[in-house]
Amino acid sequence: GAIVDLSHVLELDPGNSAAHEMRAEARYNQRDYKGSIQDCTELLDRDPKNPWARRARGQSRQAQGDVVGAMADYTEAIKAEPENDWTYNQRGMLLVDRHDYLAAIKDFDRALKIRPRDYIVLSNRGRARTRMGDFTGGMGDYSKALDLASGYSPALFDLGVAQLYRGDL
Repeated sequence: GAIVDLSHVLELDPGNSAAHEMRAEARYNQRDYKGSIQDCTELLDRDPKNPWARRARGQSRQAQGDVVGAMADYTEAIKAEPENDWTYNQRGMLLVDRHDYLAAIKDFDRALKIRPRDYIVLSNRGRARTRMGDFTGGMGDYSKALDLASGYSPALFDLGVAQLYRGDL
């Protein structure tokens, strides 16, 4: 498969950054987070400011439960590439998991400033708002997300949950 072929490429050409990136992604998709982190770290050894490697390593660290490492990687990725909306979204979701909803909303707002019609980020901001008790704000975000992508089931699910918790049966 892909991991074997990309590993062979790296045996022949250890400095092939694209092969490291693709193998890191394949390992992540296989839930081999340790291997993905290893590939990203090798990329960062050569280019410490590589925002893709920082972001990808942050995802793998987050999947392993390394909140501190993931936060550090997302923050460094944002410094290296401040116009990447998806890194703000990823860090925002990490902050939601840590129950730091206000900081999460700030990251989602930054992402939406860069890409205002991102229905996933809108839905994620709605989740942060709902979890901090702002059901009206959360439901507004879910509705906006569904206006942009009517079939986005996470937003529809979270909208239903917010309505349930608000007592709107």
